[in-house]
Amino acid sequence: MQQDTWTHTVTRAEYGTNGALGSPRAWLRRAYDTPTIDDTTFQPGSLTPLEISVAGIWYKQPDGYGLPITGMHRELFRYFKIPEPDRILQRSSRAADRTPLLPAIGVCAAVPMHEITAWIKVYREHGATFVWWNAPVNNAMRAVDPLAGRRPRRQLDHAQVYQMLDAGKDRKEISKLLDFPTENIDYVIKKWRAGLPLYEKFQKPRIDAKALMKDFRGGATPKQLADQYNTALAYVYKLIKIQKDLECLDPNQL
Repeated sequence: MQQDTWTHTVTRAEYGTNGALGSPRAWLRRAYDTPTIDDTTFQPGSLTPLEISVAGIWYKQPDGYGLPITGMHRELFRYFKIPEPDRILQRSSRAADRTPLLPAIGVCAAVPMHEITAWIKVYREHGATFVWWNAPVNNAMRAVDPLAGRRPRRQLDHAQVYQMLDAGKDRKEISKLLDFPTENIDYVIKKWRAGLPLYEKFQKPRIDAKALMKDFRGGATPKQLADQYNTALAYVYKLIKIQKDLECLDPNQL
């Protein structure tokens, strides 16, 4: 089993954490309903992302889950819907081919390094379809002052990122050196590539939807339009669907 990778308990197939299964450490961010945990304060005794070290996913069964509970350790449960195991990697932008989703439950826990193997075995024995592990990091982001309730906000030094990019370093190297998520680095990279000054906000170029649809009616394919207008293919399909829905409307109903 590779670290920070989902493994199917029967086929031994491996899946990344950027797909349908997600990252157990990101489940906690979802639980806090926040795009980033940089400003989140964790009180003593609470679960923090870097302490999460084992996880499992079960598909719902008629007789219930029978989930194993660590008891002595902190845990997080996530209820969600995912494709069936042999279609985890399948994606489609067409509604007719969309992969059906099944109810599932994920469990992740903060256990010490020497207990990871034992708990992965327990998860498997209790019918988990997928299991995951990662080495825990005991530098949890706790409140500096319990009475204050917040820790100081960390600021990403854009000038330092610019210097590293000019020196030829990639996003992963910069993320590791500065101890910031790659998503934060990506934002600065967009500005750097666009040639923007350090502290000017990056704004996506506005898409001329009317011109795009005119080119579509002229015979351009969605893929060609996405490349031409420098936008996502999903956005092109969304515009096409809106246009078709409008054409189907009865003017008397507007």
